[in-house]
Amino acid sequence: MEERPQVSGAVSTLSQLSAWSLVVFGGLSLLLVCFSWNWAGALIGIALLGHGIVEARLRGRFLQNGQRETGKGLAWNQMALSASVLLYLAWQALAIDRAELDAMFARDPLRSLLQQMPPEVADMLNRDFPKLLAGAYGIAGLLVLLGCLGMALMYLKAARR
Repeated sequence: MEERPQVSGAVSTLSQLSAWSLVVFGGLSLLLVCFSWNWAGALIGIALLGHGIVEARLRGRFLQNGQRETGKGLAWNQMALSASVLLYLAWQALAIDRAELDAMFARDPLRSLLQQMPPEVADMLNRDFPKLLAGAYGIAGLLVLLGCLGMALMYLKAARR
């Protein structure tokens, strides 16, 4: 008979926080899509909601019976979550539209803010903003990957106990 792993309170709390935050953010993303009709937003909302539901169900099973395979399932869900978010961020980075950014910079409050800056700084910001935005997506992707990898390792460690 397989020995039941001991699940610590920290694992339980982090798992619950992960599951519910995914469900809430997935639901909010889907709600916002109703106003914008953004397909990428709808897909990531569905993905977050799905990963949150899987996390909540597996978490319940893991806490109840502590099966090692359930811990591995939680780890795989975290890695699949990171893949979903990384694909979304890559899509957003590739979809940066210079004309849309120019229109955004031409409207207040950004236009007023740029006018208050020295002209060379405003020109540099306007010129390099797509690179800065892509860099922000890259940093977000790295943080998501590290966070999901950390959660996956935590689940695997808990499953080995």
